[in-house]
Amino acid sequence: MTDNIITELRDILASQMEKDMLMALMGNGVRRGSALGLTEGLMEKFGEDRLVETGPGSALALKLALGMAMDGMHPVVFISQNDLVSSADIIVSNAAMLREISASQFSPRILICAEYAESGSSRTSAGIYPENIYGSAGNVRMAVPASPDRAPELLRECLASEGVSIFMADRSLLAEPDGKDPFEGTAGGKDLTVICAGSSLGICAAACRRAADIGIGCDLIAEEDMSLSDMPRIVSSVSSTGRALIVHTEATDTVSAMISTAIMESEAFYYLYRPVRRMCLPMNVKEGTDPRNLIYEEILKTAK
Repeated sequence: MTDNIITELRDILASQMEKDMLMALMGNGVRRGSALGLTEGLMEKFGEDRLVETGPGSALALKLALGMAMDGMHPVVFISQNDLVSSADIIVSNAAMLREISASQFSPRILICAEYAESGSSRTSAGIYPENIYGSAGNVRMAVPASPDRAPELLRECLASEGVSIFMADRSLLAEPDGKDPFEGTAGGKDLTVICAGSSLGICAAACRRAADIGIGCDLIAEEDMSLSDMPRIVSSVSSTGRALIVHTEATDTVSAMISTAIMESEAFYYLYRPVRRMCLPMNVKEGTDPRNLIYEEILKTAK
């Protein structure tokens, strides 16, 4: 989409802050706008007390957010996706412990906005995808917008959720630097259904666009919230293309296995030209290897 998506997300945060006086934003650069500009102008509107600048690193922001949540407040923490992988267990593990010892009577309400300012990948510099760690955590809601249009709705749902929520704000999911929709040309293809389970969506989109350049039309479908909510669309797409590739980022991923099983048990099975293929992106790739190329090569194999 366009940069208007970022403006819409910022307006959603401002609207919620107006309604919820217990909500506060914190993190490195929140008073200046954060990495993607999601908090730009909010300090002038709500003041320094509700936009807490914590400086570089995420440990202080996360510990402060946990303490505020235990006191009944509703903190929103802005951190990088690298920090999400390395530090967010400060909140996740302690929130789970508090919920357990209180017999589910108390669950800190915290939203983590994990920002990735570069385009095309949700992978951290360490080669790790965040859902490898938190995607299957039973006490965490992890929202990975499947398209720019879905980002605002998911952010609203995360703000309204109890417990710990993680909203993946990836630049590649919001807008390319030139304002072009990064998913243009990746839906409705008749040659192959590509199902992305996780935050590798930006990489999958780039691989699908590359395939389109040589005449392979992909229908890219993303599983948001690590659920099976898109199964009717997946079944319809596979019935049309006759081929399916599931891309995931966890070797023991259960979501992709469930998707594969659901396809085989649906009417789409009778339209398959070849078995459903599953591809796991490696947590670490050789230096100089572009993960988009790995998916592109798998698309070529599956589309034959």
